[in-house]
Amino acid sequence: MLNLLLTNRHSFNKLFLTTMSNYFTLSYLIVITFFNMI
Repeated sequence: MLNLLLTNRHSFNKLFLTTMSNYFTLSYLIVITFFNMI
């Protein structure tokens, strides 16, 4: 189990970074859209 966690750690970090970057991109687009509506 521990070996599985260690081998999957790299892919998990990559997935986490991808998710966070997608979240920030989405937030940025929402903010831009919001200011365009004003």
